[in-house]
Amino acid sequence: MSALADSEPIGTGNPPLGELLVHRGLLTAEQLDAAIAEQSRSKRPLGETLIALGFVSPATIAQALATQHGSLLKTEYGYATGFDSERPAGMSGVPPATAEPVQAAAAVAPSPPPPAPVVAEPVPLPVPEPAPPDAPVELPPAAAAPAPVPPAEADPTAGRVAALEAELAAARDVVRAFAERVKQLEAERDQARVEVDGTSAEQASALEHRLDEALAQIAALSGEREGLAAAVSERDAAIERLRSATDSMHEQIGRLGTLEAELAEARAQRREAPRTVDAEAFTDRIAELEDALLVEVAGRNELEAAVAERDARISALEEVVREQPWASSERHLLFFRGDDGYGLVELDGPPPLPGARIDAPGATGRQVVTRVAPAPLPGHALPCAYLVAA
Repeated sequence: MSALADSEPIGTGNPPLGELLVHRGLLTAEQLDAAIAEQSRSKRPLGETLIALGFVSPATIAQALATQHGSLLKTEYGYATGFDSERPAGMSGVPPATAEPVQAAAAVAPSPPPPAPVVAEPVPLPVPEPAPPDAPVELPPAAAAPAPVPPAEADPTAGRVAALEAELAAARDVVRAFAERVKQLEAERDQARVEVDGTSAEQASALEHRLDEALAQIAALSGEREGLAAAVSERDAAIERLRSATDSMHEQIGRLGTLEAELAEARAQRREAPRTVDAEAFTDRIAELEDALLVEVAGRNELEAAVAERDARISALEEVVREQPWASSERHLLFFRGDDGYGLVELDGPPPLPGARIDAPGATGRQVVTRVAPAPLPGHALPCAYLVAA
């Protein structure tokens, strides 16, 4: 008969395997809970799970199963008589299964064999009556010694015992290695948890907040840059139109000067011309020159008005460029690369406009303002002018 290490009792009225071990102090309640959890995952018997986890030895499981059975029992971990049984006298081949190497004996069977003829001896031994399959096996009384075993039969038993002891030692080595591997994996797991939990929830929240602020600053800076670029483009176009109008006005002024010179020359000729010269022709020429002069003067006035209008528009555009979100700031920051590395200084007043050339404290030579944006420090409300060497 072979019994498996499970959590259910074999005999009626006996406690389950785990409760039996806990009750006898061979296993703690925490170890039992851990073994039951592992059993639900691996679907292996409870006794096998307890041995694999290194909580108990195979001999202890064998003794517990024999205790449940209530009599001598052959298990997959060897023969066992139970925790409360004593080794019968004269049965040296069937020791109890404990933490020591398991001794297997082929001379004693867990269930009684069918009736067989008694070996002829000077004093015949009583043959026990056959018991039901599930009934506990009754050991012979201490006074009844078993029949002597012939030497031919003793040698195979001793070899089998030695083989079982070797298998038990190998199994213990495997269990010990498994337990050490479990401890190593648990240490690695704890170390990984420490590394994963190194960043607290507060630090993670602060990093996310800083990231959101940086993204918001980037979005605001992009919008501001696009607006300034549009204003600068419109200003450049207005300046180009103003230059064209100015060139045209200069050309008209030159033509006006030419007409004035011709008119003065005509008037002088009329005064100095002899009486025989046709006065009417001179008068017509003077009238023609005066009309042309009036036309040129009117054109010049229109150009001057256009130039004044464009000057006003350029001033308005420059004012738009000059009006920044930080125009009313009382303090600002300068971010630049100085002689000893990057520097960040705080100064009074609003920040300088992009394109301005300034002297930064700690930097050799003048610096050019490339842009004005929020400060690089999270949560800092001051504007910052970013500089490069001129």
